[in-house]
Amino acid sequence: MEPKIVNPDSDLYCEHPDWVLHQPSRRRSELRNQMVLNFARLDVAAWGTRTADGLVAGHGIADGTVIAMQYMRGTPQGRIPAVCC
Repeated sequence: MEPKIVNPDSDLYCEHPDWVLHQPSRRRSELRNQMVLNFARLDVAAWGTRTADGLVAGHGIADGTVIAMQYMRGTPQGRIPAVCC
C-alpha cells in the first residue's frame, strides 16, 4: 500500500485530479508513472486515513502492529502551499 502516490490512469486520479501536488502554471510531474498526493489538503488526509484504517481492519492486522511509511524524497513540484478545503 502506498497511499501517498497515485497513478494518473487510476479511478482516484480521474475523480480527484486536484488532489495531486502541482503548480497551476506547470505540467504535472510524474515519478515512476505516479504523482504525489497533497496530504496538506484536509479531504486528501481524510481519504488516506479512511483507506488505511479500512485496509488494516479488513485484513485483521493486530493492534500494536507497526506500519511504516517511507519518506517522500525529491517531490517533483517543489514547495507548494497547503490548500484549505
